[in-house]
Amino acid sequence: MFQIYLMNFLLAVSTTIGMTIIPFLITDSLGLSLLILGILEGITEFLSNVFRLANGVLFDKIKNKRNIFLCSTGMAFASKAMLFLPSPWIVLFSKTLERIANGTFASPRDAFVAGKAKNRGLALGLLNVSKTFGCVLGPLIVSISTFFLGTLKDNLNFFITLCCLLAFPAVIFSFSLTVNHVEEKSFSFRELKKVIKSISPILFLTFLFFLGRFNDGLLMMYLKHNEYPEWFYLSTIAIFNSIMLISSPIIGSQIDKGHLKKILYITIGSLALFNICFYNISYLGWGAAIIGLCTWGIQRAGAQIVFSALVFRSVEKQFYGTAIGLFYIFSGFSTMLSSFLCGYLATNNYFTTVFVFSGFFAFLALGLCSSLLNTRIFNVEAKLALTN
Repeated sequence: MFQIYLMNFLLAVSTTIGMTIIPFLITDSLGLSLLILGILEGITEFLSNVFRLANGVLFDKIKNKRNIFLCSTGMAFASKAMLFLPSPWIVLFSKTLERIANGTFASPRDAFVAGKAKNRGLALGLLNVSKTFGCVLGPLIVSISTFFLGTLKDNLNFFITLCCLLAFPAVIFSFSLTVNHVEEKSFSFRELKKVIKSISPILFLTFLFFLGRFNDGLLMMYLKHNEYPEWFYLSTIAIFNSIMLISSPIIGSQIDKGHLKKILYITIGSLALFNICFYNISYLGWGAAIIGLCTWGIQRAGAQIVFSALVFRSVEKQFYGTAIGLFYIFSGFSTMLSSFLCGYLATNNYFTTVFVFSGFFAFLALGLCSSLLNTRIFNVEAKLALTN
């Protein structure tokens, strides 16, 4: 288990350093437009979610599951190494390959942890911590390094080398993963339909919930629009990631104690409260802004853990990869829709409408959650420590 946490951390640091320098390479060094950057981000993120489902199914079917981790970490390393040749096509391919690597790693990672863990909730929480800590550390390394070494433009090769040095150990750790070999099975649409039927209420709830979420960058733009100081709105991502670091192991431990129902309500309720706070931020001031960012962090941490826990409770172990892949494709598509529409509304200065839109779906998800729990469609009170 330790290897997968360390791999998750190293890849997160490497990826976020790369995400910091690639937009600079695309726009400043290569002279491509922000429109190209936006299109690239949307397409590659969609590809990432497609590969999460595809590799989740593959993880359930393939005989030697270790090869999936070798392939995904190898692609992550290659996507950084090719940046030493900064032509437009190579940079675009690097970005695409990095997102594919991210997608091919995610579902097998989650299925591996869920299958190995004795205390599944805590294990999923710690998995979230390892990734979040890496996502905080990566941009921080770039910021501190440029302070001492000079501008990003003058130190590109240093940062590319650092990305490679961080990603390569993840490839090495892939060789030492203890993954059970199983009989290789062919793909079956009948099995896929069975999994979809088993988790269909969770997938529907997932779709509604993630319609209430959008791109994190919109939070910064909204705070800037309301004339908050620069130091504050530039620190929003660090703030809610810090909340995620603190809350993830707590959420996981509570799930293991049989409080999944409570955590589910807290997660969806936090998203609803966030929208209330940010809708009234011009009237409620600093208190609403801080509470809003804290609730955004709680719902981000809770969503990954609680929905994963629900998914893994609803299917047999041999379908873990497929089930979590379906969760990722539904949540990714829903978030993409929300980001597109909310981005359009924000571009036209309809900021308050953004939170009416996302708040509507947050409360709709809360209502659906209550209905599903009351009709006992899934049992959330049994302890998750007992794996299937």
